[in-house]
Amino acid sequence: MRPILLATLIMITILLFMNFAVGKEKTKSEWLNETSCMIKVVITNTESNGISKTTKEEKLICKDGYDGPYYWVLFS
Repeated sequence: MRPILLATLIMITILLFMNFAVGKEKTKSEWLNETSCMIKVVITNTESNGISKTTKEEKLICKDGYDGPYYWVLFS
Protein backbone atom coordinates (compact mmCIF):
# COMPACT_ATOMS: atom_id res chain seq x y z
CA MET A 1 0.00 0.00 0.00
CA ARG A 2 2.82 2.40 0.80
CA PRO A 3 4.48 2.30 -2.70
CA ILE A 4 1.14 3.11 -4.34
CA LEU A 5 0.66 6.12 -2.05
CA LEU A 6 4.18 7.37 -2.82
CA ALA A 7 3.66 6.94 -6.57
CA THR A 8 0.35 8.80 -6.35
CA LEU A 9 1.93 11.72 -4.50
CA ILE A 10 4.76 11.91 -7.04
CA MET A 11 2.28 11.91 -9.93
CA ILE A 12 0.17 14.65 -8.34
CA THR A 13 3.29 16.76 -7.77
CA ILE A 14 4.40 16.32 -11.38
CA LEU A 15 0.94 17.24 -12.66
CA LEU A 16 0.87 20.38 -10.52
CA PHE A 17 4.28 21.48 -11.80
CA MET A 18 3.19 20.86 -15.38
CA ASN A 19 0.01 22.87 -14.82
CA PHE A 20 1.98 25.87 -13.54
CA ALA A 21 4.55 25.59 -16.35
CA VAL A 22 1.92 25.49 -19.10
CA GLY A 23 -0.43 27.98 -17.41
CA LYS A 24 -1.83 30.75 -19.58
CA GLU A 25 -0.31 34.18 -18.99
CA LYS A 26 -2.82 37.01 -18.99
CA THR A 27 -2.48 39.84 -21.43
CA LYS A 28 -2.46 43.41 -20.20
CA SER A 29 -6.04 44.06 -21.39
CA GLU A 30 -7.33 40.96 -19.56
CA TRP A 31 -5.58 42.11 -16.38
CA LEU A 32 -7.06 45.62 -16.69
CA ASN A 33 -10.57 44.20 -17.20
CA GLU A 34 -10.30 42.10 -14.04
CA THR A 35 -8.66 44.77 -11.86
CA SER A 36 -11.08 47.34 -10.50
CA CYS A 37 -8.48 49.90 -9.32
CA MET A 38 -4.90 50.72 -10.24
CA ILE A 39 -2.28 53.29 -9.30
CA LYS A 40 -1.48 55.92 -11.94
CA VAL A 41 1.92 57.60 -11.65
CA VAL A 42 2.15 61.19 -12.91
CA ILE A 43 5.62 62.75 -13.23
CA THR A 44 5.87 66.48 -13.96
CA ASN A 45 8.92 68.62 -14.67
CA THR A 46 8.84 72.37 -13.97
CA GLU A 47 11.58 74.93 -14.38
CA SER A 48 11.76 78.35 -12.75
CA ASN A 49 14.76 80.68 -12.57
CA GLY A 50 17.01 78.01 -14.09
CA ILE A 51 16.12 75.44 -11.41
CA SER A 52 14.25 72.39 -12.56
CA LYS A 53 11.98 70.52 -10.23
CA THR A 54 10.58 67.04 -10.80
CA THR A 55 7.55 65.84 -8.87
CA LYS A 56 6.06 62.38 -8.78
CA GLU A 57 2.39 61.93 -7.87
CA GLU A 58 0.59 58.63 -7.44
CA LYS A 59 -3.18 58.52 -7.89
CA LEU A 60 -5.60 55.69 -7.24
CA ILE A 61 -7.86 55.36 -10.30
CA CYS A 62 -10.86 53.01 -10.21
CA LYS A 63 -13.20 51.82 -12.96
CA ASP A 64 -16.23 53.23 -11.20
CA GLY A 65 -14.68 56.73 -11.12
CA TYR A 66 -13.89 56.69 -7.41
CA ASP A 67 -10.43 58.20 -6.88
CA GLY A 68 -9.86 57.38 -3.22
CA PRO A 69 -8.96 54.26 -1.30
CA TYR A 70 -11.82 51.90 -0.60
CA TYR A 71 -12.65 50.22 2.71
CA TRP A 72 -10.51 47.09 2.39
CA VAL A 73 -7.43 49.04 1.30
CA LEU A 74 -7.65 51.28 4.36
CA PHE A 75 -7.72 48.36 6.79
CA SER A 76 -5.51 45.79 5.05
